Amino acid sequence: MDIRVEGACALAFAGFLLCGLAAAQETTGDDGKAKAAFEEGKSLYHEGKYREAGEKFREAYARKPSWKLEYNIGQCEAMAKDYGRALEAFELYLADGGDEVPADRREEVLSELRRLRDMVGDLKVKGRDGLDVEVDGAMRGRTPLPGPVPISAGLTHDVRLLSGGKAILSTRVLVRGGASTEIEAPVGGLAAPEIARAPAKPARPSKPASSEPAQAGAQAGEGGLSPTYFWVALGATAALGAGTVGLGVATDSKVSDVKKSPDDQGLRDDAKAMQAGAYALLGLTGAAAVTTVVLVLFTDFGGSGKGGEASLSIAPAPGGLVLEGRF
Repeated sequence: MDIRVEGACALAFAGFLLCGLAAAQETTGDDGKAKAAFEEGKSLYHEGKYREAGEKFREAYARKPSWKLEYNIGQCEAMAKDYGRALEAFELYLADGGDEVPADRREEVLSELRRLRDMVGDLKVKGRDGLDVEVDGAMRGRTPLPGPVPISAGLTHDVRLLSGGKAILSTRVLVRGGASTEIEAPVGGLAAPEIARAPAKPARPSKPASSEPAQAGAQAGEGGLSPTYFWVALGATAALGAGTVGLGVATDSKVSDVKKSPDDQGLRDDAKAMQAGAYALLGLTGAAAVTTVVLVLFTDFGGSGKGGEASLSIAPAPGGLVLEGRF
């Protein structure tokens, strides 16, 4: 499913939002600061500033909690495409509202929750107790967390773990819908930024998997390309060079025959064809040699490559030589 708010769903929730706003307003009482934050949140929402509106509703909730405000917060986060925080807010709305949530509203929120669960992944955090978990600048909880932190799928998120206001881990996280990824706080010091990626979901096999181990192909090592590529290029250069020399010798012999029998048109045609072939092979040999030289610059000869063993050989074949190899 595309990560966007469907038009029909957005209209429906916008209508419910207005009802929720009115109901929540009644719960603010005489608390001037909570009411001011609530009114500012309403104005920001109608201006299309959904993220800012959500923060104002959170401020109002912090000053005078009301489960009805959790719906407003969830709707703002959904419209701002922060699907993880929207999911959390809607779940709290149903949990805290309990039997007071109208039946039709409950069905609408449950439908939205089903949609959102396909659009988020889970971030699991391991570390000592008392670490604040910050995602994209927003505080999402403190360890030990009650469960994974839902975050929008398909997007890269900036995640920090803080102890006493000081970041002890700063990383970037990417997770797929319905999948999960995990980060762990270091023992001490600030960890280098990295991207934690969730493993791909296993694909359903189209046929039974073979019990034989897969053969390793030539792969790039951490320090450069596998030496296999270099040896293949070197072998090809040698084979082409040998073919060029062989064809050149044969061409010289044919030219000598033409000089002895200048009126033999067949010999002249054969000599011309062999000369053309020799020039073509010479060009290919040059290209292979250049490729070999370039590979020298990018090849890891230190043994860090993960490619399997390779063997190369040059064998005679009808009309010339052939390069044989096993990888």
